[in-house]
Amino acid sequence: MSDMKRGMVVPFAFSAGKLRRSASHYRRRGQPLESVLLLRRAAEKDDATVGWFDLAEVMRQMGCHEQAAVLLSRVLAREDHPCAAWLEMARCQMALGQKELAADCLYHQLQEDPWSPESDAARLLLAEAEAGVEHREAHRLPLLLRRGMSLMMTEQRALGVRRVERAVRLSGEPERILTTLALMSMLEWDHQQAMKYLARALKKAPGDPRVLTSMATLLSQRNQRRMAVAFLAKAGPMCDDPVSEDQFLTAAWALDAWKTTEAYLKRRMQKHPHRIPLLHARATMLFEQDDREGAANLWRLILSIDPTDRRAMTLLAWMQEHPEEGVPAPGKLPRSAMAAQQQELRDSVAKEDFFRHGSRSRMLLDWCAASPDEGEQAIAMEVLDCFAGAPEAMRYMRELLVRPCLHPEVRRHALYALAEKGCHEPMPMLVGARYTEVQCRPVTASAASKRPWRRFLPLLLTETRRYQQSESIVDFAATLWSCMTESQREDAGGNGAYLWCKAMEVLYLRMCGMEEAAARVVRQMPVSPRKLSRKLRRLGNQMEQMPDVSGEGEIQ
Repeated sequence: MSDMKRGMVVPFAFSAGKLRRSASHYRRRGQPLESVLLLRRAAEKDDATVGWFDLAEVMRQMGCHEQAAVLLSRVLAREDHPCAAWLEMARCQMALGQKELAADCLYHQLQEDPWSPESDAARLLLAEAEAGVEHREAHRLPLLLRRGMSLMMTEQRALGVRRVERAVRLSGEPERILTTLALMSMLEWDHQQAMKYLARALKKAPGDPRVLTSMATLLSQRNQRRMAVAFLAKAGPMCDDPVSEDQFLTAAWALDAWKTTEAYLKRRMQKHPHRIPLLHARATMLFEQDDREGAANLWRLILSIDPTDRRAMTLLAWMQEHPEEGVPAPGKLPRSAMAAQQQELRDSVAKEDFFRHGSRSRMLLDWCAASPDEGEQAIAMEVLDCFAGAPEAMRYMRELLVRPCLHPEVRRHALYALAEKGCHEPMPMLVGARYTEVQCRPVTASAASKRPWRRFLPLLLTETRRYQQSESIVDFAATLWSCMTESQREDAGGNGAYLWCKAMEVLYLRMCGMEEAAARVVRQMPVSPRKLSRKLRRLGNQMEQMPDVSGEGEIQ
């Protein structure tokens, strides 16, 4: 050792494996916060799939379902992901109220590993996710609601109301639709109509927390504070999941009901003391009560659990810059505090460790990619274009394909960028409420001109995903597509896409001899079978002119 280094204290750098073993000891001793700190250090150190998966599992057990889902999307984007990651994602989505997405994750778990103990747990959870949903509801209800609510915002409001009333009669949970209609009426300041909807919902489900919190919000808008607080206090013991918890906290913040909120947080945080939305609500309450130091300590605690939490970091800076002002409302972070950070993101494009986990640039990029603001989304897409072809950028874009709660435009931009840079291997992608596998194949000049196919194909995959031969149906549809006229292609890729998808589905099932399945599809459609028969006749006329498609149930 040289004289210059003699006497210097050199900290010992633990390996990632040692950090994970130490985290496991803290976890068994009931110290999850220390376990999270060590697991995050280990995951950022070696960037291994197992490290991120262990961190996501501990975060979920702490009640941080939103943060765990983001970490699991990072795991699922990699080829060496464990099958149990699908089960963990399903548990997170079930807790967040996304039952359809949770069921899709469970099906992926059972397909990849049907005989493991995790798959046994997946079967039990799948029964819970699909319980109480009628078979006809899954097909007819969403379309009726979409059409009815769209018409209610136009001049054809009466027709929209009739369709929504049909959806209420069809649904197994009518109070959910009635509450949504009441919230729409409140946005239009039609308190009388909102009260009628909520009264019906309260009669059907007197103990539903969403109905009770919506009633409290409506009464507060009508300046009936005492009754609003009473409904809020009644809803408190029933708000024991993340969805109802968010509704309760939003209504309580609008009412300034600090005593009711404090009692609710005390009871809820006994079960989940490190859940980030609860810590945020507690910090906001302390800030409003002029306990700025207590609020700052809670925000620092949040950052120790999740260093990428945008609200905690921004509000800490806001409190230092504006010592006399109140805390901004939830969902309205100060834009001025983010302006310098966005400029920093633009200027740091040339850094080599841009995508390194834990780096400042990676955190800012995550913020902009997940932001609801179109300007910040544009910044994220612009930065990704600057790293065209870099392996780290392509890996990051694959993570964006499976990340929940991301704007579709950002996910679509990532998919197109991967296709342009030659990423042709199969990749998982979140489409609506389902995870599907996409493969970016080289596009020829003739295929690029058929742009309606890009709009038609996602809907066709959604409608035929429940069949094992879904790929064969797509091949069959692609064969018929080549013989369709330009006007028919535009119709199939535009307003008439749903009918064309159903026509090709029914025609394929009939050719394969599955008459009962084809008849079931026709019965469950929310439109008239007569409209479908027109599309079937057109497809039949096309098939008569095609020598490569036979009528014996096989695709040549």
